[in-house]
Amino acid sequence: QAAHEARNELNAARFKREEHVLFAALAWCALADPTRGLRLACAASHQWYRLADYSTGRHWLRRFVDAPGADAMSRAAALHNLGLLEERCGAFQDSYPYLARARDLYDVLGESFEVAHTNVRLADLYYMTSGQPELAEALCRAALPAFEAVADDTGMAWIYSVLGRACMGRRAQAEVERYFDLSYAHTVRSTDWHAQAWMYSVAGDFDLDFDHFARAE
Repeated sequence: QAAHEARNELNAARFKREEHVLFAALAWCALADPTRGLRLACAASHQWYRLADYSTGRHWLRRFVDAPGADAMSRAAALHNLGLLEERCGAFQDSYPYLARARDLYDVLGESFEVAHTNVRLADLYYMTSGQPELAEALCRAALPAFEAVADDTGMAWIYSVLGRACMGRRAQAEVERYFDLSYAHTVRSTDWHAQAWMYSVAGDFDLDFDHFARAE
């Protein structure tokens, strides 16, 4: 884990050093090749997200997301990433349509896991910003089979956390705690310390009893 984090830090440092070259390439693409610009901005958006430079990523993806001639998979990925960056910038109402468009494109392409993944992103938004826990719960439940099929512990930790939060105050406390137990169990198995720290943050935010997490192990 430490070696992986060190590599990420080195990659991030190199990205920042060479970012001026990327900006020049994107500016050229905006004039001469918007389709290539979309692919380039989409690839770079992962680093901008990691570096918390959300507004820069949003600026460039907004510029290219509707570039003519882009293949459907590239456009879907760009829409999805732009939706995430809009959310991180606090532009929640702008995030919804981008994520919904991405989900619809993934559905047309038969990318069932990407549909499920985007639905959980939308569920998180519906819960956090629009007071629609019922819709958030429905989207999570629809997405669960796709997550179970790939056995991704980090993903499963995420979806059960969203489901638990969406059910709080609406379902029995035992059911809500079971979802958080499952989220915690998958978090521990993922060996992702970022996910583990986030899980404890969620528990603190919702005043959950930490002792009940011991059952999940």
